Amino acid sequence: MLARLREDPALMLTGATAASELHLGLIGGDHVEAYVDESKIDDVIRLYHLRPSREANVKLRVVPSFMDSWPPAKVAPISAIALDLLDDPDPRSQQVGEEMLRNIGRRPPCLGRPCRSVGVPCRPSARASGRPPKPQMRPRD
Repeated sequence: MLARLREDPALMLTGATAASELHLGLIGGDHVEAYVDESKIDDVIRLYHLRPSREANVKLRVVPSFMDSWPPAKVAPISAIALDLLDDPDPRSQQVGEEMLRNIGRRPPCLGRPCRSVGVPCRPSARASGRPPKPQMRPRD
């Protein structure tokens, strides 16, 4: 049931579920965390027979309807994933969330292989692209 829920087109994954999808060092197989449009929440609850629980394995964050087509992506924006990880009681999730926030805007080199860095798209390195590296500059004192 969780695998089907994770693939539901009405959801936009976040938190540990999204971090797992993006190969950021967390395993999200035993629970699902996602955003869902308020117009779809009742359908999702009914379809997957969800009910409140103190030990829930599904966390749905309801967002107001503001777009014609929801969700805009399968996975939430990096900043939202990071903030949701910081809200997680698991220390490892919080650590990954902090690392993601620190790395927002940084684009590490891929070195010709798939990039698995924390939450930012990679850029080709000078070595992998065949171009000479750009000199590092800093302001004068």
